[in-house]
Amino acid sequence: MVAEGAHMDGLVGVKYAQQYLESTTHITLPFNVYEDMNQTTFVRLDKRLKRYDLVGHFLGERRRPLAVENKAYTGVGKQPEDYTEYLANAYSITARECEDGVDTEREFMWLTTHPFAQTKWARLRSPEEIAEALAKHPEALADRKLDNDLLARVASRLWLIPLHDRHRELLLERKELFKIHEALNRRGY
Repeated sequence: MVAEGAHMDGLVGVKYAQQYLESTTHITLPFNVYEDMNQTTFVRLDKRLKRYDLVGHFLGERRRPLAVENKAYTGVGKQPEDYTEYLANAYSITARECEDGVDTEREFMWLTTHPFAQTKWARLRSPEEIAEALAKHPEALADRKLDNDLLARVASRLWLIPLHDRHRELLLERKELFKIHEALNRRGY
């Protein structure tokens, strides 16, 4: 019963993150880890699988794929450690795609309900921070050499967004969102 309750809490949090991001009218996230496990799973260099809470893409001309990690913390908790692993995963997944001959230009987004690492917040998306994360998680490199160009590329594709519960008051309803998408034509139809 506890696992089912935690599952439901997680799904509620993911649905809120989805509604928030889609309300920007710049993103669509049709897949979540609770209902679409295959679509939300990516392979790292070491062949380990990493699942993201939400997967979709940007709308309009950008149309890049997007993988979202949603963290609903009431305090800092182990978020700094989780974020470090997130950085290592983003690099490893991107490096794997590049090795396979297809850089999808996937962007990675971290949504959190509680800020963390405030003393270094401004650099949490930097190539140096990713390199430090890989030093803590060398298995994500799978014996490959660190690529400085790839570090910069991955850093440019990272998002870090604090999401407060009060943001719910600013969200568009589904029917409002459909009307706006129709007017903006970001979906291309």
